Order: sequence, then structure tokens, then C-alpha cells
Amino acid sequence: MSKLKGLSLLFVCMLVLSACSSSTGTSAKKSKSKDLEVSIKDATFVLLGEDDGVAEGADETNNGVLAVNFKLMNKSKDTIRLSVRNGMKLYDGDEQSNAISDAYNTDIGLEAYSDSDLGAGKTKTVTGFFEVEKDKEYEIGINAESDDYKKEIEEVIVKLDTSDYAKSFDTLQDPAKALTAYIDTIYLDKDNTDYEKLVSADKAALQEEAKKTFKNKIKSYFSGKLTDGEVDKLYASYKSVQSQKAEFTAITSAMANGKAAVLLEFSNVSLGDIYEDISDYQSEYREKTNSYDKDDTKKYLISKFDKIINSQEVEEGEELKILLVEEDGKWKIDTSKAYGESLVNVFAAGSQY
Repeated sequence: MSKLKGLSLLFVCMLVLSACSSSTGTSAKKSKSKDLEVSIKDATFVLLGEDDGVAEGADETNNGVLAVNFKLMNKSKDTIRLSVRNGMKLYDGDEQSNAISDAYNTDIGLEAYSDSDLGAGKTKTVTGFFEVEKDKEYEIGINAESDDYKKEIEEVIVKLDTSDYAKSFDTLQDPAKALTAYIDTIYLDKDNTDYEKLVSADKAALQEEAKKTFKNKIKSYFSGKLTDGEVDKLYASYKSVQSQKAEFTAITSAMANGKAAVLLEFSNVSLGDIYEDISDYQSEYREKTNSYDKDDTKKYLISKFDKIINSQEVEEGEELKILLVEEDGKWKIDTSKAYGESLVNVFAAGSQY
């Protein structure tokens, strides 16, 4: 064989290999029939809800819910319709399942979606939610119907490789990690490296708000007016005890489109339970000194505060649902929603809701 023929054969082989590679690569995310063209624009793992405090949609077996955005192009002369309930099929070898038809959650603004109409020659993006396994290959069949009842539209099948979207699976618990870092840093004076990585918030302003909330709660227990220095001392004592005794667990229950709901279970040291102890020490002081001077009584009570607060039992509070929003890859608490302002009351003022 001549050198020229050898090079020609090599070139042909390269073309064949290249074509084979393309058919199973990116181009496999796009397919078409004479009436409909379908391509996968992007996809991301999501969490849709909650079940007894355990997040649905992701677990240790690497199963999850993948939201897939399809770009549909109607190449026919008639309007076509895609059914949410049975118009999207997930194929796993010989096994077939439908897309999730009730994928909605009002906490994160995920609305229930309806059947989609697509006019002749038009293009539209439609989202389908599928229960899949991370790092696995599937096929998705799109089955549209024509307004022309005599016409049957051929199923269009596109390939789906969930490993392409594995990164989003690994970040499903980021909102819970962000909330944990938020509580550690703002209220418990604990170092948590996730704060800088995952939290979008003004640390100094939030810490000042926490101290103010504590002051508003604690000042009613003292007859004399508390100075800023005294508030600082009392709050430092309370934070120290909370840091040692308070416990909490955060888990992301719902997450999609840059919004998340995190369930928070906690137990804390309640400031509501110290009134009786303070009252006893106040009576004790007055009996010993026969003095009713407010400032002197206040100073005595402050000197006993460490003992009072350390003697308190930890109590379990009511589970909270905290809503967060994503901002430039970090998370912040949505204080406009339910329980958004409750954290400061729980961890700075000992509330239990």
C-alpha cells in the first residue's frame, strides 16, 4: 500500500470515529422527527418537598429528582400539545416511567405546571421532572399530540446522562450548610468555614441585631437600667452557655430555582425560664441588705447571672421552616417569609415557638 493510500485510509477512519463519537456525545441531547425537534438545554437536581423531616429527592443511594429543561420546536403546520402526565417518558433499559406530574412547592415558588401548547413553527422551553440516579444514562421520550386528530406525531427520543449534572446533586444541602454556618457564626461565636463560602449576610449588623434582641428580652428582669457594658457582659455569658448546650439540626427539604426551604430542629436555653431564679435572688438580696436600691440590686443580680443561666435545662423547641434565597452562589435568609425573623428570637432571646 502506498503512503498516500495509507494516509487516505487513516483519514477516513478518523472521520468514522468522529461521527460515532458525535452520535453519543453532546449531539445525542438533540433529536428530531419530521414534526418535532427536541433538545436538552440544561438540567439540575432539585428537592421538591418534605416527608417527616427527611428531604425527598436525594439520599445516600444517589437517587434524586432531576429537572430537565427541553427546547421544543414545532416543525409541523398544526398546533401540538405536550401532556405533563404522560407526554414525557423516562427509559431505563426495558423499564419505563413517567415524569413527575405534581412537581410544585409554594415555599420555593415552584408552581404546578400544566400541559403545553406549541403553535406551528414555534419554539418553547418545557421542564420535566424525573426520578433518576446520579451518574447514570437514560433516554427520554417526548410524545406530543397534534391538533389534527388524524395525525400521529412520532416519539422523539433524546439521551440523558445524569453525570453531566452531578455537581448540582452535590450542592442540594448547601442551604442547610449555610443556615448552620449562619447560626454558628452569628449567635454562638463558633468558627464555621462555610460562612464565608455559602452565606451572603452582613455579619456585624446581624450580631448587633442579636445583642439588641437579647437586651430587649433581658432588661425586663432587672429593676435598674442596664448599661451597654452590662448588656455586653450578660450577653457574652448567655452566648457561652448557648454555645455549650444548644443543639440544632438543619436539612434542606425543598430547593429549586435559587430558592430553598430548610427545616430546623433545635433545643436551646430559654430566657423565659430564668425569671423565677432572678426573683429568688432579688428577694435574697433584699433580706440580707434590707436595701431596695435598684442599682445595687441590679449589680447583685448581674453577679449571679452566670450561675442562673448555667443552671437552666435545655428545652426542645418547635421545628422551624426557614426560607433562603441564593445570591451570587451564596445564600441569605428570606426574612419576608414565615419564620424568617425567628432565628434571632430563638438563639439570642431563648424563644421556643
